Amino acid sequence: MAVIHSHSKPGNRLIEFIFFGNYFYGICAVALSIEASLQQHFPINDIHFYILLFSATTLYYTKAYISESDATTDNPRTNWYISNRRFAFFSQILFTIIIAGYAVYFWFFRNEFFRDF
Repeated sequence: MAVIHSHSKPGNRLIEFIFFGNYFYGICAVALSIEASLQQHFPINDIHFYILLFSATTLYYTKAYISESDATTDNPRTNWYISNRRFAFFSQILFTIIIAGYAVYFWFFRNEFFRDF
């Protein structure tokens, strides 16, 4: 993966990475899913579900910023995406591969219809 470039302090770079990279949305989606299961007394899903949920959420929310132009703006999030374009691009590819892999896994290995073949 590409190195994240920023002119901020090291602690701020981590915060920017988590929030601007939309990883916080993914973490929240997983946490809310677990909480909803617990509140309704349902069993917790397996780890595959949560990896898929995190990946899909992060991919979806990053899509809006991935195509930002090179023009500098006053929006720090847009500027973060411009300066980290390569990292954002490769993270989108990674999350797409994860989602596609789980689609194949769930379709062929967890689908009751195909188990008889």
